[in-house]
Amino acid sequence: VFTLCRELILDRVYERGGISLEGCTGTVVDAGAHVGIFSLRAAQWARQVVAIEADDVNVATLEVNLRRNGITNVAPRHGALWAEHADDLSIAASHHSGGGAVGLAPRGRPIASFTLDDLVEELGTIDLLKIDVEGAEFDIFAKATRLSEIRRIAGEVHLDDPDDPRVE
Repeated sequence: VFTLCRELILDRVYERGGISLEGCTGTVVDAGAHVGIFSLRAAQWARQVVAIEADDVNVATLEVNLRRNGITNVAPRHGALWAEHADDLSIAASHHSGGGAVGLAPRGRPIASFTLDDLVEELGTIDLLKIDVEGAEFDIFAKATRLSEIRRIAGEVHLDDPDDPRVE
């Protein structure tokens, strides 16, 4: 968690290339919210933050962090941002809290799925999508039809192969 705090608070890894949380005053979606550190920061400026996290222990910790900090404009959602609706989506835990792998069953505990189009339909224009979904990014973006309604995107790309042609 110390490394995560350093990356999100001190290094501000998702605030590069002209992206600043201070300018995100509408809706922020934190996909792969972990324990909510980025969501807590975004909540200072955003009207609302939707924090999506697949791991149930991380969601519980996120909820504790929100209560302890008196944050009321963050809505935690237990589930995964995914390319399409899946009734058999599940998460397999990792050796650390930030690396669980989501996939189709049978992998682990069943979870809900949300698509980018679902979120835009529900929330309207999204000021910032922060995405760290452990490798599902490519499929999520490939299936999304409403990317023009997301003003800014910041995230991590997880590659097994650094020469993966999907990067382009």
